[in-house]
Amino acid sequence: MLKKELPLKHIKINYDPIIDTPLEIIAQYPDLYEQKIAENGIDTIIYDNDISDNVSFYNITYALNKDCMMFMNLPLEVARFSISNMTDYIIQLLEKSYYVQFLCDPYWVSNYVSYQKEHHEHPMLIYGFDTVNKYFLAQDYFDYKQKTKQLVSFKDIDASYYNSSFSQLPDEYQLLNACVLHCSKIVNTKAKEINCDLIKQSLINFLNCYSYTKVETEGIYYGIQFFDILINRYHNDSDYVSL
Repeated sequence: MLKKELPLKHIKINYDPIIDTPLEIIAQYPDLYEQKIAENGIDTIIYDNDISDNVSFYNITYALNKDCMMFMNLPLEVARFSISNMTDYIIQLLEKSYYVQFLCDPYWVSNYVSYQKEHHEHPMLIYGFDTVNKYFLAQDYFDYKQKTKQLVSFKDIDASYYNSSFSQLPDEYQLLNACVLHCSKIVNTKAKEINCDLIKQSLINFLNCYSYTKVETEGIYYGIQFFDILINRYHNDSDYVSL
């Protein structure tokens, strides 16, 4: 397949449009985050099949040594514990109609205003590719102000993956390395509407399973408060997809 573009509208996936990565949902609980980040992630997705009951909470299935390469909700048939060519791997996922979020270091990606200026992490949503012209179709806040769609070269993705170093990142970004990838399979178009009560109860059940310390930090929502924020944003803009 030479090229492919996945749609970005009218897809029923209930991710928060502002907090771009599901990992950040549990990042608000410091002790829970430190203890469980390699094992659990709150990640709700709507399904239309006989076994999921229309909502699932996935685990991060693997953490690869010090690189913190984490595969989130990858099915077994595509999960690989060793990726020698990240560009080819992302293309394979897109060919299977998986959206890919690549947590890159913008220092290596020329689309960002911080290119060759500073190291940090930013989640880039990749939704298509063109192997002839060697670029990915991506969506992100490349100027850190407004979300836009841009063409990101294979070369820059490879540079971020292969050149990023854990030691280059400021302390506040060292919970995860610059090469974190996860993806979500797009739901069946016949999927039912989101069962908000089920999602809320699932979140409550998850939080009740683990003890955590509430830390007073400005601008952060805790526990079940996060559900209210997520659902309000979903109802205000139900056509988004922001992984």
